[in-house]
Amino acid sequence: MTNTAKNPKTITLQAMIITMTILPLVAAPASALTQGVMVEPEQQPATAMTLINEDGGNLLHIAARAGNIKLIRSLIASGVNPNARDEDGDSPLHLAAKHGHSNSVKILIEAGVDPNIRSKNGLAPLHFAVFNETADTIIVLLDAGADLGARDKDGWTALHWAGFYGYVEPVEALIAAGADLNFKGKDGWTPINTASYYGSVDAITTLIAAGANPDIPDHQLLTPLHKAVIRDYPEVVNALMAAGAKLESP
Repeated sequence: MTNTAKNPKTITLQAMIITMTILPLVAAPASALTQGVMVEPEQQPATAMTLINEDGGNLLHIAARAGNIKLIRSLIASGVNPNARDEDGDSPLHLAAKHGHSNSVKILIEAGVDPNIRSKNGLAPLHFAVFNETADTIIVLLDAGADLGARDKDGWTALHWAGFYGYVEPVEALIAAGADLNFKGKDGWTPINTASYYGSVDAITTLIAAGANPDIPDHQLLTPLHKAVIRDYPEVVNALMAAGAKLESP
């Protein structure tokens, strides 16, 4: 007889019941729970504490991504590990921050999750929080003790990533909290270098207004203006020139 418990695509009857019960509660596509759901080897039967999906996340990852506060509370109360990681090293807190669910972020931190927990790439929840146009999640994380200067594997801070995505509110919130405007990553890039390379003109004007230096070169001696020219972003070039950016590297 085949041992179905060893098959990663096997869904036990109890796992199916759990899935069907949770689906109506989670504000996410049904496929998020059903696609690739698997039971850990030798787990007989699967439970809400051990059921995982194809990316290695548990049910709390899915609930956090969806921002389903009721389900998050229920899963934590049931013993689901709030510090569990998926295959990228992301915790439920990372996903709640990434999708802008500030109330979910609060609940997870109250459950004991470290606001500075890191993914495999060294990304903290604060890095993920800048993926959104609003700053609510950033403020919640900072109030909970998130490290404003946390760096990922490339030495980028949350302000670098805010420059990458270009949303003004996150940039303003990080600046207001005291983020280093001219901090260099391992590549020598400052937040304004990042914003220039990715054409985030609104982030650039916000950074310059706050006092960011538009002339700091990276390790290849390329300034933000060089990057804007290379990438053919005329609006960025105009914004940097208006701020007095030099044509030559310092």
